[in-house]
Amino acid sequence: MKLLRVTLSFVLLVFAWPIFAIEPAAQELDSQLKHLHSLQATFKQTIRSADDRILQQSTGTMALQRPGKFRWMVEDPNKQLIIANNDKLWIYDEDLSQLTIQSVAKSQNTPAFLLSDNNQNILKKFAITKIKLGEAEVKGFLLHPKQEDGLFTSLQLIFKQNRLSQIIMTDGLGQTTTIEFSKIKANAKLAAQLFSFNPPPGVEIIDNRS
Repeated sequence: MKLLRVTLSFVLLVFAWPIFAIEPAAQELDSQLKHLHSLQATFKQTIRSADDRILQQSTGTMALQRPGKFRWMVEDPNKQLIIANNDKLWIYDEDLSQLTIQSVAKSQNTPAFLLSDNNQNILKKFAITKIKLGEAEVKGFLLHPKQEDGLFTSLQLIFKQNRLSQIIMTDGLGQTTTIEFSKIKANAKLAAQLFSFNPPPGVEIIDNRS
């Protein structure tokens, strides 16, 4: 369940941009993202312990379309599909033949609040600072939740040549989750069926929206 919780944190955070920023660092982050309408990429996710031991690795593909649409497909080691379409979230575990449906906005202790129509919530919830990385083509931003009620204590967004290339999350136990993107395609037209899901026959369906 650790991988699922971390993955959902990332899912709910990313596709909710852009923000309407006030502080200089937030303004610069907004300028990095405001022209991004859709994104496709492959990813490698690595979870490390506080003493830098690798706990888990996974690979897969992702796609997002603003506003409110996201697809996250883990291919290895265990197949799992997460799709968000505005306020509805599907989580399909192929090995378990199980589908869970829930409301995205229902998760109040995660970055799910960013799904709100009022995108200025991010300025209320996060302190945003610039990271100095020493390379002109690489920019980084550090986000700290202002309230300690989420799944992570800090989040780094790294851009290379104005493309989101890496996400680094740290939780309260000192574990870090690093997500590296490759084969990035920005602002391509995406098929609508990427962001909907019809379960195969015989799948157990758990609906947690009520």
